[in-house]
Amino acid sequence: TVLKMNGTMKVDFPFNTLVTNQMSTEIVNTPIMQMFKLEKTNYDLFLNNTVSPSKSEQINNELFNKGRISRLPEELMSVITLFDLNFYWSEDLQSFVSNGNANVATIGENQLYKRCKVYVQIQKRRSGDKFALLIEHKENSFYYFDYFNGELLTYSTDKTYLELLEAIPAKEKKIKGEKDQQEFYFGISSKSKPYMFLDNFVKEDGFDED
Repeated sequence: TVLKMNGTMKVDFPFNTLVTNQMSTEIVNTPIMQMFKLEKTNYDLFLNNTVSPSKSEQINNELFNKGRISRLPEELMSVITLFDLNFYWSEDLQSFVSNGNANVATIGENQLYKRCKVYVQIQKRRSGDKFALLIEHKENSFYYFDYFNGELLTYSTDKTYLELLEAIPAKEKKIKGEKDQQEFYFGISSKSKPYMFLDNFVKEDGFDED
């Protein structure tokens, strides 16, 4: 028996707006990989569980009639929100993983509703939880994030994205944690890490890129 579930995920952490805007622009301007109908996804369930019933009804009407929300409410804000992720438990990786096509709802304040290849790994460890995400928005082009113990490392094939990250002063990449919270740091990952991450999925039994 394999535990499977379809889910929506908000990924939020202190980050730079210029960087998220570049990521959003690049994905929006990429030719559509695969069409999908928003009304046939689980995004409405996410809305119903995130905002008030009256606001949810209004947002759903806007989405399904106009294809976007006129004003994104604070409850839906995050660095990245993904939906229609197909999670399952991997014994080999001892992690919840999702691979294949999923939908990018928003990046920062930008609404995308684009279907991309998305790979996620969530692992509980005694030394701290580990999270990794890769969004492949076109063939051989991606954005990668790896979080462990207060450190978020990211890499992309998008050179402008990396240049913007490099230009951020070191002191702005460290965020002091509030009471009972650890410090947070974000920086650029090595080029090899995202490819090593993808290798985990290739080695998985039943790996399927569709």
